[in-house]
Amino acid sequence: MRETKGHASVLKLGAVIGITLLGVTGGAGILIASSGGEDEVVQQVRTTRSAGTVATEAAASSTAPVVPENWLAYADPQGLYSFSYPSSWHVGTGGQRSVILTSWDTATWMSPQFPSNSIKVDVIVAPIEQAEAKPDGATPSSHLAGSQGWEIVYIYDPSATGGVTRAHEIAADHGSYRYFVTGLFAQDHPDEATLVAIAASFTFGQ
Repeated sequence: MRETKGHASVLKLGAVIGITLLGVTGGAGILIASSGGEDEVVQQVRTTRSAGTVATEAAASSTAPVVPENWLAYADPQGLYSFSYPSSWHVGTGGQRSVILTSWDTATWMSPQFPSNSIKVDVIVAPIEQAEAKPDGATPSSHLAGSQGWEIVYIYDPSATGGVTRAHEIAADHGSYRYFVTGLFAQDHPDEATLVAIAASFTFGQ
């Protein structure tokens, strides 16, 4: 493990429902709803782990992630990508090319805290020249449609991140875009197998 101290920088953003992982220089930013009607991105990285270690943990339960038959398919309206996700999950939009997946219904959950034992997955697409660069400590990955990319895992203090214990970011380039699939886990034993299966189901369009 490599110990990484969180930065003191705080970015003010317009109100956004839930918590999302953003590409912020120097570490993963956790978006936390503030009482003032705005959201604060506070870098709260406590420990960075090798994604290879987590991939090995997920592989222990499933050496080749298989998408369950009852999962649903999502296709990007712009035709850039598609993937599968658990049928009980909820889908929302996070921006022009972004999709938010949650294991809970954000329309009925009003707390800024993640529900207990929940997962949130962000799918973010950005032009390569504007996207987050490969962070220090990232390891090679081919989870996204077999494309060579990278992944990294951050371990958090849940008391400072709305209950989130871990973030696992998987990224790869295709065409002129960089694609990110990031899981946020409010779990003592993060369900990495589900995140890896979502990433493994990923296909690129145009």
